[in-house]
Amino acid sequence: MTAAALTALLATAAGCSDDNDGVSPGDSIFQQYEVTVFPEGNKAAFANFRLGSATGERVELTDGSWLMINAMTCYYQEPTSPTVPEFNYSMVIPDNHEEAIFTFRRSKDVELVNSVKLGDEKFVTLPEDIKTVANGERIPVGLGDIAPATVEVKLYDVSHQTLGIIDSYPATVFADFCVFDNVPAGTYTLAADVVTVAPTTQNDGTAGGTITKRARVTRQDIKVN
Repeated sequence: MTAAALTALLATAAGCSDDNDGVSPGDSIFQQYEVTVFPEGNKAAFANFRLGSATGERVELTDGSWLMINAMTCYYQEPTSPTVPEFNYSMVIPDNHEEAIFTFRRSKDVELVNSVKLGDEKFVTLPEDIKTVANGERIPVGLGDIAPATVEVKLYDVSHQTLGIIDSYPATVFADFCVFDNVPAGTYTLAADVVTVAPTTQNDGTAGGTITKRARVTRQDIKVN
């Protein structure tokens, strides 16, 4: 996803805040944070808040609870289903920021702060001139010392969605190549992510949380015949 596309996505959401006393004391909130970083320096951050656990129902922060990322107000997008949009909260991080700091104000007396360092990402290498992909073809992927198990390579059909979710097709990743299978003919965005996941350190009771960082390389207008 390009920086322009991210900006357009975020512009569709609306900010929110309130002045009351935050999340009910009886609820434990799981914090789900994610940051996507591109080689050219573009960055975007995302968040969900869930009741009790990683699989709990998503909730909106109201009544004086809120999220700020790097001391900036983020945007909230109302869900249309349990999985759409993928994240309720989102914002573009300025290029010169070297950390993503998520501040979750649970109530007037409780703020939980979790962060992830930016700028130390390792990116995979994709062919610069790739224009087509065939099912079963070996696509070169330069991993260097990156473990294949941390790499996700997908083709995204940005022109087509199912129930509001962009259709995507994952590749099988090996040491220096990947292979797609059963991808329908069409035009796609090719994305390769190096994915790292860390637990949050400041948690709401026993609910826990995660911070996922994706170091993403993309190639546009990839044809599958």
